[in-house]
Amino acid sequence: LTALTYSTLGYVIYVILFNNLAVLWFNVHFDTLTIILPMSVGMIFGALVMGRFKIKMEKYVYQNMIVGAMWGVGNIFMLMAASAAGNAIAFSFSQLGVIISTIGGILFLGEKKTKKELVYVGIGIVLFVTGAILLAIVNSKG
Repeated sequence: LTALTYSTLGYVIYVILFNNLAVLWFNVHFDTLTIILPMSVGMIFGALVMGRFKIKMEKYVYQNMIVGAMWGVGNIFMLMAASAAGNAIAFSFSQLGVIISTIGGILFLGEKKTKKELVYVGIGIVLFVTGAILLAIVNSKG
């Protein structure tokens, strides 16, 4: 819960507040890619602090580093989309990856679901896609 709280606060600060306040207070708009290096250094430092500087470099740490790098690449594209389409649209569309994760977990990782759970998963996927379509329609008319 503590890590989730810190990561949520950090996300709000760098996605929403950082660019908006920089423009509002200093009339400066940062390029999305300019923010990535300082943010990455901060994330590494934060991980070290939360691990009390006692992180053992094991197999699982390396696997998580690969996942983190993949998340970082996706995050760069989300930030680039946010600068072009706005935070609300870019973030909402970035969350559509949940559909891939859900289907992938069931098909490739062998998650067992009852028929009732599969119906709920199907309803959730339809709602996700419907929401994305409605966001696209609202954005195109706005």
